[in-house]
Amino acid sequence: MFALVDCNNFYVSCERVFNPALEGKKVVILSNNDGCIIARSEEVKPFVPMGAPVHQHLKMLQAQNVQVYSANFSLYGDMSRRVMGTLKRFTTKCEIYSVDEAFLQLEQTTQLKTELSQVQQCVKQWTGIPVSIGAAPTKALAKVANKIAKKFVPRTHGVYLIDNEEKRVKALRWMDIGAVWGVGRNLTRKLKELGVYDAYTFTQLSDAFIRKKFSVVMLRLKYELMGKSVLSLEALRYKKSITVTRSFEGTQKHYAYLEERITTFTVKASEKLRRQQSLCCTLYIFIRTNRFNTSQKQYARSMYVSLPFATDSSFALVIAS
Repeated sequence: MFALVDCNNFYVSCERVFNPALEGKKVVILSNNDGCIIARSEEVKPFVPMGAPVHQHLKMLQAQNVQVYSANFSLYGDMSRRVMGTLKRFTTKCEIYSVDEAFLQLEQTTQLKTELSQVQQCVKQWTGIPVSIGAAPTKALAKVANKIAKKFVPRTHGVYLIDNEEKRVKALRWMDIGAVWGVGRNLTRKLKELGVYDAYTFTQLSDAFIRKKFSVVMLRLKYELMGKSVLSLEALRYKKSITVTRSFEGTQKHYAYLEERITTFTVKASEKLRRQQSLCCTLYIFIRTNRFNTSQKQYARSMYVSLPFATDSSFALVIAS
């Protein structure tokens, strides 16, 4: 059985860990330079869309007494490592899928739901982060189970298993095709044009038809939704490139300020480098003006810096930059 552990409203939950007064309050988290809303508490989701520019909803946020916070990615990264470290105490078969999601591979037993509830409680107790868990014979079905666990909390208590054929069919009939793992906007449009509106209908398409109209990737997805596991856990892959970028609050005209920012970003990149125990042999530095401000002349410049030897030293990388 595969279990998908997903942190609930992760960025908001991280803020609540260090500020318990936010529990039950309306909270949103903003992106770099506070431009867009990138995380919302459950209380905010009904009236504020994800990714919305904050200035378009400022009056509503104020009227609804919503607490607004700038993103703290260092905090979120640290909390993510704590959550993943806690999950690895239960099984060595763990795939970190994203900053707030992980797949676990577990033995199917009659006590599995109780065991997953214990995982949920342990993560909450040790890290303060609430999680939802969906389990099923395949990774794609585990994704479906997780959505059900989150959608129907009063009944599922945040843990749901698809462990028989009746549950599988019922879940797939409920799942909109556009919400299926790996089905993006364009695929959703094409499938709905063919009359495929839910996940179950998709599984009824013939293999030959899916190969002809889509791809072998979609055929694998069909098998996964049918309960045939074709996607295994993936080993942790170290990043071949590490990027640290930021948008400035306004137009910068002083070289000293830009030099200081480049140094800061280089140090942050070197910290990430050491964290994954890698070495760097090339730096790529780039800068550009605001491409959305079409009334001003645009400027962009970049350069590569090759190092004489591979290193993870902040000092050596700052000098090179």
